Amino acid sequence: MLFSKFKFIAFIEMVRILTKANVAELLNMADALEYVEEAYKQLTLGNVFVPQRIAIIDPAP
Repeated sequence: MLFSKFKFIAFIEMVRILTKANVAELLNMADALEYVEEAYKQLTLGNVFVPQRIAIIDPAP
């Protein structure tokens, strides 16, 4: 499976903010495209779901 090198966690307790350099160290474009393709296949097959986006509103005027 393409995602085998990543661990998926049911509940996220902490957010990690990655820089562009962090992502570049971990993932190349060819792999990214392969992962996105597999994700869409799984979505089409009904094996995964996409959660609703959460709106974050800045309270500053």
